Amino acid sequence: MKSILKFIAGALLLGSFAVASPALAHSDEVQTQPSSGETVEAGLIDLKLTFGEDLLDLGENEGSELLVTNENGAPALFTCPVAAKNVLSAVTAIAEAGDYKVIWRTVSIDGHPVEGSYSFKVSNSNGFVLDPNAIQQCEYNSLIAPPASQSDTNGDEPTDQPVSFWMIGVGLFIGAAIITLVIFLISKNRSND
Repeated sequence: MKSILKFIAGALLLGSFAVASPALAHSDEVQTQPSSGETVEAGLIDLKLTFGEDLLDLGENEGSELLVTNENGAPALFTCPVAAKNVLSAVTAIAEAGDYKVIWRTVSIDGHPVEGSYSFKVSNSNGFVLDPNAIQQCEYNSLIAPPASQSDTNGDEPTDQPVSFWMIGVGLFIGAAIITLVIFLISKNRSND
């Protein structure tokens, strides 16, 4: 009887890790170009976000979004992002000096959505003048007008947490419940012996 309970306890414990593991697996942004807080010169600016694992590539202009805004929230010119392996890249054309924010959303290879933002500064000491035809502006981008349910009334950062955080919580809760049940059954079995 004891060996059966130990087997069940081991199986349940391993099962709890199997439930929690997919929830914990997601791609974190590990490096940005320009880096957060960096000051770059006005012009055609390469944007590059490097992640800890590969991104899902659904084809041209699919699966990843990016938005570049100035300090007043007005979008800058930028190309559609391209996901290649673990890098999300685009180009933005900026002439006006100031603070800029890059807001991004993509999907890791395991299917988990990831999103975030970072800021950088632009100076224009070289007298760069913006040519609106310098780059092909990305036509579709839902980040330009996020649904009302995803942002607060001040237009600040999105308030919804990614689904993966809920999955982590559920996985940890189930794991804790299983461990508690196993400990209870083992202690009950010992008291009956």
